[in-house]
Amino acid sequence: MRIWRLPVYSIRILLWLIVFFVSGQSYLHAGWLIVEQKSDRFGNFGMQSTMISGNKVRIEHQTSSFIFDLDSNQITVILPRRKIYWKGNHDTLGSALFHHLDLQIGMMIAQMPEKEREKASVEMQSLMALMRSSRPDSLLPEHFRIVSADSTKRIGEYLCHKYLFMVDTMLLEEIWVTREIQPWQGIDLKRLNQMMRLFSKPNLYTAYRVSDEWLSMLSGGMLVRSVAPNSLGGSVVEVSMVRQTGMRGEVFLPPADYRRAGVEEMLNVLMGGADAIKQEDEAPGLPKLPARPRQGLPKSPP
Repeated sequence: MRIWRLPVYSIRILLWLIVFFVSGQSYLHAGWLIVEQKSDRFGNFGMQSTMISGNKVRIEHQTSSFIFDLDSNQITVILPRRKIYWKGNHDTLGSALFHHLDLQIGMMIAQMPEKEREKASVEMQSLMALMRSSRPDSLLPEHFRIVSADSTKRIGEYLCHKYLFMVDTMLLEEIWVTREIQPWQGIDLKRLNQMMRLFSKPNLYTAYRVSDEWLSMLSGGMLVRSVAPNSLGGSVVEVSMVRQTGMRGEVFLPPADYRRAGVEEMLNVLMGGADAIKQEDEAPGLPKLPARPRQGLPKSPP
């Protein structure tokens, strides 16, 4: 089981972030700050901050930061522990990543017993095809659906509606969404998810969160709480703070004293796993993608 460490930035650092956003009034741009906390019944804890302004999104983790500029199709990866960053085109990073993976997979299969190579090669080719696909949600199972549970409750300040992520009769996630605030309004979520997919492992959760059903549910609202059950008791992600605030442009730039790394150096660090972006794949025992994809048209949630 993967253990979440306490985040580097504490409440004191979060307060510093807020001060940073609201200082320097002449340089402020309208934006949103969202802080999420993740926990499980074993006391493991993780934190993520998301900053949104215009068509720029910054996602902050304890070991890394990712800046997505949808206007320029640019990604910036920042690694504070090493004081380095990489900035470049999403497609350039994707091509380099797939080349890097192809080489690693080839070396790994070559070292396997001969009788296992063919099976492993087929599985790896299927995984790579999924990662390269422009529509990963097409590989979701036929009976995938997001169901309105006809239930509401107040979480923090917001009235939330309950949805269930189901495959056949199996519940994979319970989701609470509010319509009272819209921090993602105006953002091309489909494009953002495509850029973020370079940093997440393919599985049912990452596939359905780029689906038309998911985007339809989130349009005009915000995910406030999710509960993903599993054999170890499940994990909970909940928004602990959200506020509309002014932001300085420097939020979406790498630190001036960090060294700019080449794409190969950055990939070598990220492929090590210590600084990779962590989303739904944090939970242990995530379900794999099905062998038989759905064939019908997407079903939008009620």
